[in-house]
Amino acid sequence: SSSSSSSPAAPAPAVVRPPPTKDYGRVGVPKLAFGSKGSKNGQFDDPGGVAVDSTGRFIIADNTNQRVQIFDDKGKHVKTFGSYGTTNGKFSNPWGIAVDSADNILVADSDNHRF
Repeated sequence: SSSSSSSPAAPAPAVVRPPPTKDYGRVGVPKLAFGSKGSKNGQFDDPGGVAVDSTGRFIIADNTNQRVQIFDDKGKHVKTFGSYGTTNGKFSNPWGIAVDSADNILVADSDNHRF
């Protein structure tokens, strides 16, 4: 008789279930796309991260343009803030972005080594 060694079972993949009130469409089918390459408002150069606040606004870390851009829930540009530098309000390759429960915007400012 032959013996076979069994390896531990792989953990089950995580399942993400969106709230039933939201229509996210089919997986892989974009519901909204906006922007183009460039440095004007509404354009991006190597966008790094995106977050969505409680009102549905998109907050995007625009890495190489050294700024953060905010868009409404339809993709219309609302506001831009930040520029290149090391002082408060300035960025050096902003990459990650998050929004807390009070809609405060948190930016991971990579090359300035701060959040």
